[in-house]
Amino acid sequence: MTACRSASGLALAAAIAWFPAICFGQVDYITATLKGMILDPQERSVVGAEILVTNQATGAAKTTLSSEDGYQLPALAPGAYRVEVRAAGFARSLARDVILNVGQVAIYDVRLQLGTETTVVEVTADIPLVQPEQTQQSSLINSVQVENLPNVSRNFVQSIYTLPGVSNSYAPALQYPGVGTGFQSSGFSIGASNGRSNLVTIDGGENDYGSGAMRVNHVPIDSIQEFQVNRSSFAAEFGFTIGSAINMVTKSGSNELHGSAAAYFRNRVTSGQNFFNRLADSTSEPFEQSAIFSATLGGPIRRNRLFFFTAPEYQK
Repeated sequence: MTACRSASGLALAAAIAWFPAICFGQVDYITATLKGMILDPQERSVVGAEILVTNQATGAAKTTLSSEDGYQLPALAPGAYRVEVRAAGFARSLARDVILNVGQVAIYDVRLQLGTETTVVEVTADIPLVQPEQTQQSSLINSVQVENLPNVSRNFVQSIYTLPGVSNSYAPALQYPGVGTGFQSSGFSIGASNGRSNLVTIDGGENDYGSGAMRVNHVPIDSIQEFQVNRSSFAAEFGFTIGSAINMVTKSGSNELHGSAAAYFRNRVTSGQNFFNRLADSTSEPFEQSAIFSATLGGPIRRNRLFFFTAPEYQK
């Protein structure tokens, strides 16, 4: 009995020790990393400076201390941040609207000025456009693109077709319809890769049957915050695919109550007519109509701690 209890205790301890490693290894699936140097007026590294980053929408905050090699704050949810740096003998540095995107390793170097901690110097964050630590070819579809790019089908996959080197991967199924499920696919091919080799994750969860087809195709557009499309040479943390890795992040509630509502309607009257339809009897055209209703609602349950967000969508 004692031996069994000891073995169970060791197994539990091993599982607890292993779990954080898994979370850290996949940190950039749905988050971003902020790192950089803290420098004095002579461009020397400042050790022991306190860096506080706060999500401006949710109030979630993280802090760390700088070393000779600078600082690093991983696992930050995509969004706009307030970055404050304090160090003895220097004025406080404050930057607002530091935008972090999913999968990004943002470099933000802070140059402190001599002064007291009661003095606050507001600066404009200058995040380099080029990410020198990024190994993969990737593209970001942000919330502005998701909301404004034309999308008749209201399917997020359509936004991927705006990127270079993307084509439809359903051609084999159309050429050989008798094969059935043999050509299941994610619907798109990047760089002439097999459409069954893509991996799509939603908030870190694999949205894949293992056969190439996605479990969920129609994610409500209004619920998507942004997603990153990794085309090639991505790190091992994305794994499980030889095609492309798409990391999607859905929206969250914030400290402010907000919502929206929309309706879309389309039929033959509201759509442009095909030129060749004029040559045929218009009464022979099949009836076609599309009606979509969507809404969002999000806000705080407990400020700076717990939030809710919902985005129902009905298509007919």
